[in-house]
Amino acid sequence: MKRYILYITSIAVMLLQAVLPSCREIYNHVPNIAEDAIVVDGLLSDHPGPHLIRLTGIEMIETSDPDNPHSPVNEGIPDYIKGASVIVADDAGNQFIFSEEAPGRYYSDSTLRAVEGMSYTLHITTSNGHVYLSSPQQLPEPVTMDTLIAMNTYRERLVLSNQGTYYIERIHGLEIVADISGSSNNRLLFRVIPQYLLLYTETFANHQNYLWKKLYMPDNININIEAFEQETAVVRNHEVAFMSLREQDMYIDREQNFDPHRRILLLSLFSLNEDSWSFYHSAHGQIRSEGRLFDPMAKQLPSNIYCESDPGRLALGLFEVSRATKKTFVVVETPWQDYYPLRETEDLHHIPDFGKIFFDPPGFWVDR
Repeated sequence: MKRYILYITSIAVMLLQAVLPSCREIYNHVPNIAEDAIVVDGLLSDHPGPHLIRLTGIEMIETSDPDNPHSPVNEGIPDYIKGASVIVADDAGNQFIFSEEAPGRYYSDSTLRAVEGMSYTLHITTSNGHVYLSSPQQLPEPVTMDTLIAMNTYRERLVLSNQGTYYIERIHGLEIVADISGSSNNRLLFRVIPQYLLLYTETFANHQNYLWKKLYMPDNININIEAFEQETAVVRNHEVAFMSLREQDMYIDREQNFDPHRRILLLSLFSLNEDSWSFYHSAHGQIRSEGRLFDPMAKQLPSNIYCESDPGRLALGLFEVSRATKKTFVVVETPWQDYYPLRETEDLHHIPDFGKIFFDPPGFWVDR
């Protein structure tokens, strides 16, 4: 009997970056898909570009089964889609060309940004002549986030041990809540991406080095894809992040002259249209607490991509048009036990995920 094996690490990266962008797990499931496919991962926001469209192809090839040499095996091989024509067109007839700057990664120029009231359609023509389109996507109404509060608390986490058994771990941290509001009485559709930025130092007898890194936040799995239907279009005290305060979660070695300097919270709030919310909500529902994607598979996720040249050809993924709000908060150390003040500072989303500067602090260094 034929086995159909499709290793879709690329789909996992797309989904887990979208739903859990800081997650380090790789999805390497074996779903029952036995056909060629394209995977689209694209985001156009109301911020200036460059904006990125990732294209990955899945090609089915017939190989021999080492356990049964006389039985052929159809195996899905993921690869970047190179040399494609990628264009985003608005409903006024303007076309914006995306250039391939790395295999399978297509970027717009810095002038492109989504505009209120306009619809945008993604056009892809691959080197072998297949034409893919997205359904038209309109920029949704804005969603705002304010009145952030960080409450000192404890949380229990189910952890898988090296022996294959589960145990409960108690985590000391900050539960961070905010008021989320929309501009009308429509449904609030949004997603929140929290990131933990740690500033720390390396001290020697005659000088000091300055380091930073963005840390994985495993306790935010169930809080980032939301929809609310309320007459007031306001959600109060909605949890947007949980930040561990445990020293071991900083992953720095004090014996190596490393000392924590500041904890910083990076928050990205995206307002979603119905297509984007449906995609993320379905993907989110397939992820369990350990951060892996399970059946039903990626093929069953709602996609707004289709093949115009061959309607039966499989297309996966999402072209998202969203409003983005990015904010940066310093966690202020305080003698109070119940809460930690959060002080908003300049946006630091743009800095690299990690780095080190010798002798003098970088320009974004936060000293208070």
